[in-house]
Amino acid sequence: MKYSFFLSFLYIVTLCSCSSHLIGPLMEQYDPIEIYDEFWTYVDENYIFFDLKDIDWDEQRAIAMNSINPEMSQEELFDVIDASLLALEDNHSRMQGLGRSHTSFNYTEGYDIHFSLDV
Repeated sequence: MKYSFFLSFLYIVTLCSCSSHLIGPLMEQYDPIEIYDEFWTYVDENYIFFDLKDIDWDEQRAIAMNSINPEMSQEELFDVIDASLLALEDNHSRMQGLGRSHTSFNYTEGYDIHFSLDV
């Protein structure tokens, strides 16, 4: 599951980072809001630890939408998506692209460690 999650985001980011001569009209249709919604929906439908970690994913979408606008760059959108992934408090959820890497979640900096033998 984590590999399909990673590959999906890698695919989205790779498409966004291609030069216009490779994908032509797709770059003219670049819509940061639509891309973020696709990311958010995918995580919403596939991430299984929202309840265990008490994460309000809807709230994360609202926070991100305050930062997203149609004129923002791909790098700025990368930062918004990266921040949303950090809210999952999961070092296994990451994204790469645009010659950049994700911000690693550091579970040793005062965050709860979500570990349970029952799970």
